[in-house]
Formats: sequence, structure tokens, C-alpha cells
Amino acid sequence: MLLCIARSSWVAFAIYVLLIIVYLLMKRKKNYFKRVLTIAVIFLICLTCVNMLDKNKTVSNKVNKMQSEIKTITTTQEMTDKMGSGRIEIWKLTARLIYKKPILGAGVDAIEDGYVYECTDEYLKILEKHPIHIDKAHNEYLQIAATMGIPALCTYLIFLGTILTPSIDYFRKYRTIATLMIVIISYLSQAFFNISTIGIAPIFWFILGIASRNLKYAKNKEN
Repeated sequence: MLLCIARSSWVAFAIYVLLIIVYLLMKRKKNYFKRVLTIAVIFLICLTCVNMLDKNKTVSNKVNKMQSEIKTITTTQEMTDKMGSGRIEIWKLTARLIYKKPILGAGVDAIEDGYVYECTDEYLKILEKHPIHIDKAHNEYLQIAATMGIPALCTYLIFLGTILTPSIDYFRKYRTIATLMIVIISYLSQAFFNISTIGIAPIFWFILGIASRNLKYAKNKEN
């Protein structure tokens, strides 16, 4: 997580830690606190070692850049196109594509073609500044809406809601459901800065399936 320098994973980790703290405060079990404290100490040691061994200070530089961007947003109340490694600019382009193709989108895995044919002027302006291929939205929700349409995104969100909403009721009662809920929310948080990839998507959908099954067990037990 540290060495890949992907800030989306750092966001997921921050959300994950926050939810774990909430869970610990709700359960108030000493052995849980001891385990988390042990893991936290090991993590801090690893973080310190990485920074000491990395001559280029890659992690530190990335953190400093994030702090600078957050400071800019809080002081000016504005976000520039360069923020998030250029994600803001790509999000604006994707929003334009969604506006032009709201129902069916540009086609599955055809977002670059959508940029080229539907948002030609905006796409060329970005290429003039950054000679790169933009083949994804860097946001899973925008990616779905841009490639498959807004109805597809709504369907996806409703499906997630059928799992997350009942999970709230069982968050404190059942440790397994709490664990799965924390993982799902963490993934959905980082999805604001990345899209679904073949290395992660199967695991995420497996977890959704396991969570759905555990919710069914919990409901039957309650009844």
C-alpha cells in the first residue's frame, strides 16, 4: 500500500481505520484494542523504515503534495484541474460525456472513443497540455455512467444499498458483518479516485456475495 504510491488506497485505508475505531468504541473489548495497537505500532515501524530507506522520499513527497492540495482547497475554496494528478480535469471531461450520452453511455470499455467523438474540443485541449491517452475516468461511478449510462449507475447504487443498508442494523451485533461492511465501504471510498480493475473486482464481488449471505443468516437468526 505504501510503495504503490496510489493515494486512492491511502484514502481507503484512512476510512478503514476510522470505521475500525468506531467499531472498537462500540464493542469496548480490551483484547480488540490490544490487537489494533500492536498492528498500528508495526505499521508505523514499517512506514518509518520505508521513508528512511527511500532516498527519493517518494512517500513523503506524495504526502506533502496531498497536504498542499488540501490547503489550497481550504484557503481558496476552489479545485484546480491539476489536482489529484489531473483527475479533476478528467472528471470534467467525463461529466461532459455523460451529459451527451446519459442513457446508454459511450459503450462498455469505450470511454476513450466517447471522449474523441463526443467531446472532441475538450479532449483536444487536454491533449495539447498533456500528450497522453485518457482511457478511463479515474472514478468508478463516473466510469459506469459514462460507458453504460446513468440508469446503469443507479442500478449499481441500488444494489449496493440493498447490502449496506441492512448491514447498519447488524454492525454492532455480528463481527463478520461489521468486518465485511468496513471492507465494502473502504472499497467504495477509494472508487471515487479509481475504476474497477480485473485484479480487485472479483475479490470485491466475492465479498459482496459473502456479505449478502451473512445478512440472510443474521435475519433468520433474529427471526
